[in-house]
Amino acid sequence: NREFESLLEENETSVICKAVMIGYLNNLNVFDPTTLDMIGDSCTREEWFSLLHRIMKQQTKEGDILYQIFAKYSDEFNEEKYMSEKNLAEFLKKHQNANLEKSEISKLMRMHLDQEKFFLRDPTFPLCWDYEEFTGYLCSEVNDVIDPIEDTVHHDMTHPLSKYWINSSHNTYLKGSQIDHAKSGSNDIKAYEQALRMGIRCVEIDVWNGTKVGGKIIPMVYHGMDPGGFPVSFPKLRLDDVLNTINRHAFSTSQYPLIISLENHCNQENQIIMAKMFKDIFGERLVTQKLSQAELCLPSPESLKNKIILKGSRGQNQENDEAMERIYLGRVFIKEPNSDKKEYELFFKENVLVYGSVENKAIISAFQEPFFLGKISQDHLNKSLEKIKDKTNGDYTVRLNERDMFVLTIFFNNRCLNYPITLEDNLFKVDAGRGFHSLNDLTVYHKQNNFSNGILKLKRAFSVKWIHTEMPWFFGAINSEIANKMMVSAKKKGMFLVRWRDTNNLLYSIDYCDGIGVEHIDVDLDVDGNITDLSIDIEKEVKSLTELINYLHTIPLKNGAKLKESIKLSGKVILENSRNTSLKRGESMKIETFTESTATDSRNRTIALENLTFSVRNKTTVDDVLKETEKMIQLKDSVIKQLNQDDKCIEITTATREKYEISKEKNIESLLSTLFQWIGLLQLKSIPGMTQQKRTSTVAKEFSDLIVYCQTKSGGITMSKIRSNEMKYYNMSSTTYESMRKLSDKCQNKEELIEYHEQVLSRIYPRGANIL
Repeated sequence: NREFESLLEENETSVICKAVMIGYLNNLNVFDPTTLDMIGDSCTREEWFSLLHRIMKQQTKEGDILYQIFAKYSDEFNEEKYMSEKNLAEFLKKHQNANLEKSEISKLMRMHLDQEKFFLRDPTFPLCWDYEEFTGYLCSEVNDVIDPIEDTVHHDMTHPLSKYWINSSHNTYLKGSQIDHAKSGSNDIKAYEQALRMGIRCVEIDVWNGTKVGGKIIPMVYHGMDPGGFPVSFPKLRLDDVLNTINRHAFSTSQYPLIISLENHCNQENQIIMAKMFKDIFGERLVTQKLSQAELCLPSPESLKNKIILKGSRGQNQENDEAMERIYLGRVFIKEPNSDKKEYELFFKENVLVYGSVENKAIISAFQEPFFLGKISQDHLNKSLEKIKDKTNGDYTVRLNERDMFVLTIFFNNRCLNYPITLEDNLFKVDAGRGFHSLNDLTVYHKQNNFSNGILKLKRAFSVKWIHTEMPWFFGAINSEIANKMMVSAKKKGMFLVRWRDTNNLLYSIDYCDGIGVEHIDVDLDVDGNITDLSIDIEKEVKSLTELINYLHTIPLKNGAKLKESIKLSGKVILENSRNTSLKRGESMKIETFTESTATDSRNRTIALENLTFSVRNKTTVDDVLKETEKMIQLKDSVIKQLNQDDKCIEITTATREKYEISKEKNIESLLSTLFQWIGLLQLKSIPGMTQQKRTSTVAKEFSDLIVYCQTKSGGITMSKIRSNEMKYYNMSSTTYESMRKLSDKCQNKEELIEYHEQVLSRIYPRGANIL
């Protein structure tokens, strides 16, 4: 149409004459003297379309590879080639490797007939296609190279968000070149609409301080600086307009969560306004708190459907409560000034005692159940259960699987049945049934009531006394020197391992890092697997080593450390020539025995200790999270003393002369000792003669509180981050394509990268060639 109109304008006429037409075809390099008889003295718009169609068809047909294929699988009728049903069947079978029934071929052929041509053909003509009908079929959705199933969600979308690739956009607000946008691009609000309609699930907003519009400050969206460092002169986008556009189109193509990556260049006044805009415009779609306080990994895309997640920095002092050490001191009774004594959970953080009710009591209680195994894979559980000879239908245990989900495992008809246990609002649920405040309540109920299958009840818990030999934290005959070497290598507070103290398989040591050094707990067992002696005092009676390890996840040890992650050994490629002693690149080995210089795994392979790397194994923790009603006692300039041993009580008099009494049924001395140790350690951090200024956060709390799951950490993605496990599941970092490629090349054990990114999200910026 445009070409026809331009020719009309150039020649100031309503029709195109023959000379103009020939000149135009010459410019297209499609004019051939044999086509001269097709051109009349002039042509109208309709004649123009018809003429071009005939000429282009003639020019391209003979050299067209598709026509050659069509000719191969067709017959001639009335001097024209046609593809019959028989021809089509042969084409599909020999060329497309597809076998269709005769009825399906007939249906396919009728579906792609040109109805006008069909009715004009001789009635004696068989059902067939000409070349245009054949190419019409090839270009249709029926013959799409992409399987139609790919147009629908057919994957399992219930894994943590970190298990998926996320379709992302960089500098979404820019239209045109992303590199030299000062010359060829511009800010355009429609860019957000276009990106979301294309299925993008992560868009980017650069927000800057705004100016007053109608008496109100409106933060603005733009790139800020061009590649030369000069301010961009493009029109700035209003943040509220951008958010309204995103809100309208966020889920027009996909219901799965949308991540908004924020570059925050605003002062605190603008941040507060920005935070209010997010909440007002997105409403309930905006994720403002964790889906579950008991979660140990990112929620799944399925559970985050129609939700919007903000990605950004919470500021140095607000990244997370865990950024500063928070030490759990146990359950205590606190008498506040002019108040009665009440029971609370007590924590220590910086120079403050924090107390309140705990959000995840359910998880703490689960780790303290005698039938709870902790984290163990199905394979290792099966090996352990093989050692139990008198198993009967209904015997059970509860564990954490490899995805940190609670699982109820029941023995039934010589196999294990696994029932996922969900934790919602601090209630345990299994088999889509009723909720219980503890795992013990759940198991008691199902000992009396069948599951949904109507035939299964719980009977008795498996004995966990000797199951520790299959647990990931047990390392067998490793001496203390090697254990210390492993701890120093991994450097993580709360990490631990369990080993035999000597050749006597009844004497054990629990080695753990307290944040300063390596500590040891001696545990003695009798021949039945019962604990007979323990080198520390604990309030709860535990019978087995596995039960003890789980319990130590919930209480503070020296310097406030709790058991968290167990050490993991990963084998590097080694130089021994023997096939029995070499490891494939990145392969891990389960160590069975150690000597001073070598380790032997379950396949009897020997490897030099210098060729092993040490890291932490799993990220399962039961860190306590206080509800918002927490209260604080300022320790700065306070006086702390123990009233008397009989009362098991300490008194804290604050700088403002308020008195608090903290009592505990057992081990108040331990609480007092831990408290003074931590106060002393914090004081030691100050170096005489040097002043240390504490950097205050430039992120407003109103804005910081909206960053829940994608809390960014600076410094890119490094091997130290990967190996130190400083990144929590809700953190993420960004790096460039080239940096990530170099990191991957440098990393000898690719499993480290994979394991890291199964837990934590990362954003990889594309190469320049990919962002035009």
